[in-house]
Amino acid sequence: MRTPPPSATAADPQGLATRLGRFARPGLPKYVALRDAVVDAVNTGQWPAGTRLPNEQDLAAHLPIALGTIQRALRLLVEEGIIVRRSGHGTFVAPTAIGA
Repeated sequence: MRTPPPSATAADPQGLATRLGRFARPGLPKYVALRDAVVDAVNTGQWPAGTRLPNEQDLAAHLPIALGTIQRALRLLVEEGIIVRRSGHGTFVAPTAIGA
């Protein structure tokens, strides 16, 4: 799979915090709620292909989720092909991201 070039478009961690509130439910693991919030941002076009995601530390600073939980959600999103990681460049929405 081809990885996208760094993009001028960057995802807003504060907007993700708002979106996360719509997906968090009692009994649902937080990493699943975060995964669902990111997929929703991609599927609705708020985060188009090539959008750069905030780094893990920025997400941890803006979200009520521990760093390890954020890392778990991001690993799941990579496995599903929703996002791609480029060492030294960041994390991006995959060019062919399909959300569910």
